[in-house]
Amino acid sequence: MKTKTYISVSILFLLILLFADCKKNDPIEEDFPIYSTFEDIVNPPDVFEVMYKLRTYGDIEARMKFDTNAVWYIEKVNALSALLWIERQYTDSIAQFIINSDTLIGFEGNVFYSFLANNNNYFEDRNFFVKYTKQTISYEDFIPKF
Repeated sequence: MKTKTYISVSILFLLILLFADCKKNDPIEEDFPIYSTFEDIVNPPDVFEVMYKLRTYGDIEARMKFDTNAVWYIEKVNALSALLWIERQYTDSIAQFIINSDTLIGFEGNVFYSFLANNNNYFEDRNFFVKYTKQTISYEDFIPKF
């Protein structure tokens, strides 16, 4: 009888340990907005993220227009193997700027920029987050500008 009691208490103890470690992860509350690529982003706040729903093939575009000339810090939050680049339409050509992991770059106000992402032949669909942070660096003195 003592053996059955020990086995029952041991199993109960293991179950308590197992369920004590299994707690639900609370979502992280960010204090900045996260935009999707489905609508143009116009005059965003000083800190924000954009989520790109990457597929196994094809480019995903987020169009943005900033309200003033400013320098921005852009960083890939996850999916570092994804390709990310910026395009700006000029009257006779398209300029491109590639972002490897992070960069500082100056943007002209009231101009639409295309921020494009590609899954880079990754074998699964995934959500790709890019964080944008406005800097206090002088735009006029800063290089590179796009």
